[in-house]
Amino acid sequence: MKKLYFIFVLLLSSTLLLGSTFNIKAANKNTISTAKTASSLNANKETQVKLSFPGKEDKLGSDIVFVLDKSGMSAQNDIYTQAKVFLKNIKNQAKDKNLDVKIGVVLFNSIGNIKQKLTNISTDKGYKDILKALNSSVSMGTNMHAGLLAAQKMLEDDKTVADSRKHMILISDGATYLYSKNKDYTKAYTRSFGNPKNQINPKTGKHYSNGSDKKGGIWEYQSRDYNTESTAPKFYNANTAEKLKAYLNEKRIHDKDFQKYEYEYNFASAYLNIGRKVMPISSDAVANIEAGFIYAWDTYKQIDSKYNTYVYYKNAADFDGSEFLKLLKGGELDTSFTELENKVTTMISKGSRVEDFIGRHFDFINDLNKIQIKSGSSVLDKERISNYRYGFGKRSDNTYRYELIYTPGDNEKIELKVNESVKADNLLELTYFEKLTVIPEKPGEYTFKTNEKAILYPIDSNKKPGKALVFPIPQVTYTVKKIEIKETEKKIKEKHKIKPEKKEVKPQTGDHTAIFAMIILVIGSVIGMIVLIRKKSK
Repeated sequence: MKKLYFIFVLLLSSTLLLGSTFNIKAANKNTISTAKTASSLNANKETQVKLSFPGKEDKLGSDIVFVLDKSGMSAQNDIYTQAKVFLKNIKNQAKDKNLDVKIGVVLFNSIGNIKQKLTNISTDKGYKDILKALNSSVSMGTNMHAGLLAAQKMLEDDKTVADSRKHMILISDGATYLYSKNKDYTKAYTRSFGNPKNQINPKTGKHYSNGSDKKGGIWEYQSRDYNTESTAPKFYNANTAEKLKAYLNEKRIHDKDFQKYEYEYNFASAYLNIGRKVMPISSDAVANIEAGFIYAWDTYKQIDSKYNTYVYYKNAADFDGSEFLKLLKGGELDTSFTELENKVTTMISKGSRVEDFIGRHFDFINDLNKIQIKSGSSVLDKERISNYRYGFGKRSDNTYRYELIYTPGDNEKIELKVNESVKADNLLELTYFEKLTVIPEKPGEYTFKTNEKAILYPIDSNKKPGKALVFPIPQVTYTVKKIEIKETEKKIKEKHKIKPEKKEVKPQTGDHTAIFAMIILVIGSVIGMIVLIRKKSK
């Protein structure tokens, strides 16, 4: 018997797949990491959403490079004392709070000297090595440009820390008269007018009368300023940051014309007069100190555009370069390390907030029992403030460490207000539930975003807004599956206990066989009777 197949089509509308889990990892590590996940839908078509920051993988990393002039921190100066206290605090907090802080040290004399490469301060050995480097000293020449170039390279070479968490600290008296070329901080260059009395004034035809050979040192500008017209711009008159800015920008125009007179500054050129060149005196001439200022200024601006910079003034020796330092800083100089310490140890502070817009296929479940905030490993106590506002971690003054505000409607969202500092070692996690409101019926696979967008607006410990950070958007998959099941006739009958029917043979239309047989039988009987009667009559 042929086998018959019956097809049963079942629409299964409760086949659910796990929601995708996302975790942002920046190309450069140690930015504020944001994470967001969504669970699979449960029988009530609800998904549990978890939003956290800093990310679980975060280890708060920072690079700090000190750039010091040749005396290092050996002097008993107030700024140096503060710097050492700062380092001690950072060292202690690095151990306690899972901070990954590396310190580098550059001292500049005629060149940039890397006295300590970036070293983790949390270890006792690292801390001692850093202090030793800071207390060291070098001699001969002053080339701030080289020191800045060395620091710039040190920061650039560390790819494990985000640029936003890199810091450069310049501590100097502002005096610099040498510079480097092609970013090579291991060589120094200068310019010299030689002995002005050996040069002839083209306007008078006589030798200049003022000055002496400054040997490419810091006072070279005097050989020009004291031998040119009183109406010509003078370096010594550029005695404020604003005046110095205008003066240097004017000199910048002529710098190329005088680069041919530069020569390498070293022991031989400085003390043996070997390899020196003499630059002609003119009011347009760009002296070594002016070139040194211009190149250091340009490099500082490059560093400042990418990293965090701090400029401290140490006591002047024979030259007061504080106005040049103010020019670099663009205003008042730094006087304490509090701001830097806060930046290094804190990621997110009071005033930060998260805006989370619910996905258009979902509704936020506005039930306090389904909302939770964890700070580190502790679940915070919670209470309802109003229908759409909840407080978490109530303080003794009746304020809350965190608040959640729900806004229903077309632009449905929740807002998390942060009312305390969030340390790197203290993961903050918000958990809530959403319900899927659009239920497909046709077979197929459907993917829904649990959120339209979620953004963290951080405020740092110095009350400055940081770059807005976007959370990933989790998705859940809802599947309506078409499943085919095939069964044989025999199996179906056995399954449903169907008894086989008895067979009956019924005459078919047009079948006359029985009638012909009856007629023949009748005719035969008649003939038999006739024959019998004839025999009896005889």
